[in-house]
Order: sequence, then structure tokens, then C-alpha cells
Amino acid sequence: SDAVASLSWSDDGSSLAIGTRNGLVKIWDAHSESVTRIHRDHTARVGITVWNETCITTGSRDMTIAHQDTRARNVPILRRAEHTQEVCGLKWDRTNTLLASGGNDNRLLVWDRSQTRRPLHTFSEHTAAVKALAWSPHSVTSI
Repeated sequence: SDAVASLSWSDDGSSLAIGTRNGLVKIWDAHSESVTRIHRDHTARVGITVWNETCITTGSRDMTIAHQDTRARNVPILRRAEHTQEVCGLKWDRTNTLLASGGNDNRLLVWDRSQTRRPLHTFSEHTAAVKALAWSPHSVTSI
């Protein structure tokens, strides 16, 4: 009754995050081949999952971004809701402090990990969904 909508390996390869069509995020332990956590932070398809050290950041058709520490209880560290359509792109910078999010609302938002209320920057010049995101490898401050 559910299907895989996204997946992402942790940096060390020990965990696999799977986002589902029904809004769940399942964390699999690669060594034991078992589910260690199920996060219920979303109410719709989780179309993008990305890791930031031991944390998983997810974007959903419910227009929200959730940031969850996989070592803690099932309570999001951060929950962001600035997109007006599905969140379909996420990318952390090399320092794991800035998050770029893209959506079907044609906007690119840049978030600071330590700020929970508003994005640092909003770019709305795109004419289609923002799905593919990348940070410059040449500068930690480039946006």
C-alpha cells in the first residue's frame, strides 16, 4: 500500500533513508538490514531525502521541509514551510550549515541551519520547478 519515492545513503554508508509515497521516512541500518526508525513528519509523498551528518532532511508534496536527528526521538529538529508547492530539491553546502531547497513553485530558497523562521535568500526568477541543486566547490560562501 506504499511505495518508495526517494532514497539517500548516509555519508558513511551505514544507513539508508527511504521516503515513501504515504509520507513516511524509514531509516534502514545497512549492517543489520532492518528498519531502525520510522519518521512521520510529512502528510504526503516524500520526494527528496538528503543527509547532513547524522541528520536527515526531507522535502515533501505537503510543501514542508523536515530536519530530523536520526539518533533522537521522532520529533523534528526543524520544520520549514515556505514553499507553496511540493519541495522537490534539497542540497546541503560543504560545511553543512546552508541548505538550498527547490520547489514546484519555481523558487529556490537558501536556509541557515541555525535559523528556523525564514530563509536567508529567496530566488524566484525560475520559470519551472527547481529540482537540481549544487553548491560551488570553490567557495564556502557562494550562493
